[in-house]
Amino acid sequence: MPTVEEIKQIQNDWINNHVPLLYKQMMQRALNDELSPRQTIKAKCLECVGFNDKVNAIGGCTSYRCGLWTKRPFKNQFLARGTAEGSDVEEYNDELDDYSEDSQDASVEALK
Repeated sequence: MPTVEEIKQIQNDWINNHVPLLYKQMMQRALNDELSPRQTIKAKCLECVGFNDKVNAIGGCTSYRCGLWTKRPFKNQFLARGTAEGSDVEEYNDELDDYSEDSQDASVEALK
């Protein structure tokens, strides 16, 4: 298991080598636990989409199984643009149904 110092070095190397200049300070503050929970979620979502087009990439995120999906930023701006289609909502509901069924099946199997 790496030490706290080693983890900090890994994080700093990642920020220096992979995070665009515009987001370096935000990511450093997120990793130092200096952001609000909302800002930290935004930072994670930005990382997840490769720091690309915030409104469309995060607002239109289709990673429905992500624990942060319902808390993601820019979803209201994305929906206000009219870029979400009814099929997106239907697909989301189908994904949730599948996820719920899979979770229940796994729970039943674990009890056997």
